[in-house]
Amino acid sequence: MKCPICARETDSDAVFCEICGKKIPRCPSCGKVLYERSRFCDHDGAPLPEELFLDLPPDPSDAPPPQKKRSGAPLIAVLILLAVLLLAAGAGGYVLLGGELPFLSGEQPEDQPSASEDGDWDEPEEDDPVETALASARDYAEEEEEYLKALRELRRALEEKPSSKKLLEAQQAYTADFETDALERAEALAESGGLPDAVQAVREALDALGEESEALSGRLAEYEARWTGDAAALAERLEEENRLEEAKAQLDEALALFPENTELRGKLARVEELIEQANRVPPISMDAVTAVDATSYLIQSSYSLYHTPDRMMDGDLSTAWVEGASGDGIGESVTFTFDGTYLVSGFQIYAGYQKSDALYEKNSRPADLTVTFSNGDEAAVTLADESGSQRIAFDAPAETNSVTLTIDSVYSGSKYEDTVISEIVFY
Repeated sequence: MKCPICARETDSDAVFCEICGKKIPRCPSCGKVLYERSRFCDHDGAPLPEELFLDLPPDPSDAPPPQKKRSGAPLIAVLILLAVLLLAAGAGGYVLLGGELPFLSGEQPEDQPSASEDGDWDEPEEDDPVETALASARDYAEEEEEYLKALRELRRALEEKPSSKKLLEAQQAYTADFETDALERAEALAESGGLPDAVQAVREALDALGEESEALSGRLAEYEARWTGDAAALAERLEEENRLEEAKAQLDEALALFPENTELRGKLARVEELIEQANRVPPISMDAVTAVDATSYLIQSSYSLYHTPDRMMDGDLSTAWVEGASGDGIGESVTFTFDGTYLVSGFQIYAGYQKSDALYEKNSRPADLTVTFSNGDEAAVTLADESGSQRIAFDAPAETNSVTLTIDSVYSGSKYEDTVISEIVFY
């Protein structure tokens, strides 16, 4: 890079020239090196103060034309003539060759600027600042699609001309262009799976715009609803599966993006409470079951089959507990006893006789159950009439050393009244 002052090669990043030691004039906004005097930077349109060019050599084209040397004799004659005229003025006469001198009569020479009525001298007409700002803004918007730079140019002009209709209309138009551009970029990120990046892009656009934007704020609210909804649903599923640490991590990630969201904060507080409870009381496992007892069970002596309640936890869907009371088994119950106090969040159940589809339809299946814990608390549970596994989560985990399931209603079998549960696993 050549130094604008001494025209010698110097380092391109230098602040002061290493040859002449002068400070290198640069645009205070974009940092471009300034080789010529100018009122505005031709790169970003920033105004350039005159003091930037104090050390810059004068432009030869700006120098006045050389004048011929004059001898001192005419000057002496002029001075003598002026002295004579002043003496004459003191005597009350302003006569020279029968007329008045223009500057003594109050007239202004035609080639001199005239004073206005308020005493200020008329200045030569300058470029219209409004049109200059509009032109710079158009250059940014049309050539580079730098709508933000265009807006900054208009804001600078509006500080001087706050009531200019042209500037206000242009500001409104370029604001709309900037919003559209920002929304398109954000949506492209969101569609590619980068919703956090899309949120960040909208926030950066709002910050850069420096004013309220209904379009950008609305899109940010839309992203928040989508992001928090997905995070909350995933956290609930993980909680039901007793994967509490994963649920907490999911909520923490969502709150990092929207820290003020009350729904996510409420769910996080619940998960953290469950984690604390789980650390205090271990979660249940079927290994902790020491006994399982039922009020009745079916015995088919001709087949030497005993449908005892322990068959609900043998891992075999071809075996089952079948209650042995008369009727549909309403009021019959089965109790699981643990070897200590555990945290029970729910259970996975295979209701009905799962050995075959035919046996499932022929036998009754539990519909409504009452779950009773060792401290006397109860939870009502409704099962679907469907073959296969059903996962039931309690409204709140229970600290208990036993669980009792009581049949309140059933889905009736097509052939037998016996109510059947094939398998159950607590979690």
